[in-house]
Formats: sequence, structure tokens, C-alpha cells
Amino acid sequence: MHALFQHSSQQRTRTIELEMANQMPEDSAVSGTLSPQKVDVLAKWFGLEPAQIHQWQPGVSVLCAHFESLFKPFLEDPNAAIWQILDGEQRERTARDCWSLLYQFCDALEKIEDTNPDIGHIYQKMNFDAGNTSQRGRNTVSNPQAISIYAVLCWTTMTLQPSLELPVNGSTDWAFAKGEPTIKIESLHRPISVLFQRIYNALPSNRWKCPVGAPVADKNKTLHVSSLNYKCLKTIGSISIKWVDNICNHLDFDAKRRKLSLFRFPTLCVLSTSGKPPKLIRR
Repeated sequence: MHALFQHSSQQRTRTIELEMANQMPEDSAVSGTLSPQKVDVLAKWFGLEPAQIHQWQPGVSVLCAHFESLFKPFLEDPNAAIWQILDGEQRERTARDCWSLLYQFCDALEKIEDTNPDIGHIYQKMNFDAGNTSQRGRNTVSNPQAISIYAVLCWTTMTLQPSLELPVNGSTDWAFAKGEPTIKIESLHRPISVLFQRIYNALPSNRWKCPVGAPVADKNKTLHVSSLNYKCLKTIGSISIKWVDNICNHLDFDAKRRKLSLFRFPTLCVLSTSGKPPKLIRR
């Protein structure tokens, strides 16, 4: 029975991912095969064996194509602060560079012994492992460098859709994510737990009607999980689905437009719970 349920779960996940593949931009082609470089990165990212990565095709290829599309602003700017970690060269960048950077990022997260590091610590660890010992000090990270690492952290966990913009005109107010409130830019240099706590505090208090773990006072006994599906939502509730690429917006409901937001990468959820990601991400 467990094997049958697991097979059914995999089939549902693959069906959703195939639909997502058809919705990807034309310049984000999804390949049916994975390069050894991508498999190595994903294995380290999720703490899995390479064979387990291949098991979740085509969803893994969809996830890879999406991630490369997120890196597009960095790939288009050879002077982006993030590339100083790799080699510091001003040259045209390719998707291969972003996967090399990702490997360094995941490797640094796993090796850091500090239980509550800041972004500067991650940046300097990556620099040190890349041989850039001249930038070993933790307090030398600039705001552009910090935002770059923050963006990669958000993308690998898909918690938020980060903003890459710096404050302008001398302002210290920083838009940490698209369409969200601002916090002070100095938060980027605080421990990661403090940074994300400030982000959480800045989000509207009514965003989550029932926080995870909170008791539910009023249970509607007429709504049965076994009968809750898209057809039910569409025909009875006139609700349509909006696919989103970050977990923060998962299950957001726009009552005016009758749109329910759903996270569109179930493969990420499966891989994250099947393996042992870097300890910093687990925390």
C-alpha cells in the first residue's frame, strides 16, 4: 500500500511539473537530461544521492530551468558583485557559472560551524574556499555583495522573491522582496535569523490567518479533505489557481479576484524532505 501511494504521489507531482514546463518562458527550455554538474549541485543542495535526483524527472529539469531564469540579472551583468566569488573576471557569464556558484554556496552553508551566521560570513567562506584569501575578513562585505547572497539564499529555499535593488537617494529603507514593505538595509548585516525575523515582522499581520501550529477555533465540518480538489474549488467556489514560485505566497487568497495561490514546484518540496539539506537551511 505504501509503495502504491508513493507511486501515485510521484505521478501527481510529475503531472503538475509537466504542466509547469509548458508554461516556462521560451528562453528557459527544459531539457530531458541533466548535466553531471547540475546533478552534483542538486545532490549537495538537497543532501541526496544522484540516483534520487534522476528519480524526480521531469520536475528536476523544470526546477533547473526556473533557477537559471532567476539568475538572468546576474548573467547579464559581468560586473555583478556575485561573480567576485568565482574568479573576479569581467567576462560573459553562462548558466554553467551559476551552477558553479551554487555549488560553492551549498558547500559553504554545510561547512560553516557558526550556528547563527550572517550573510557576510557566508560570503567570506565562499571567498576563502575559492582561494580569495585577501577577502577573509567578515566585515568587508558590501551591500551589493550581501544582496547577492541574500538573493541566492531566497532562491535556493524559494521562501521569497527577492528584490535586487539597492536603496536610492541616500535612503536606508530596503525593499527585501517584490511587492512587499521595506526594512532597514543594515538588516542585511545581521545574523540570518534576525534578518528573516525582521522580514516576517514587516509582512502584513493578516497574511496568515492561521499560523502554523496555532489552534483552530472554528472548524467547518461540512468541508471534507477527501472531496477538496480543483474541480470542487472551481465549480462551487468559483476559485481559479494562480501558480507562484515562492513558498511565502503559497495559499494566499485574493478574495476579490477569487484566486488561490499555489506553490508550483512540488519537486522542490519532495527533494527537501527526502534528503538532508545543508544544516543552515534546515535550521
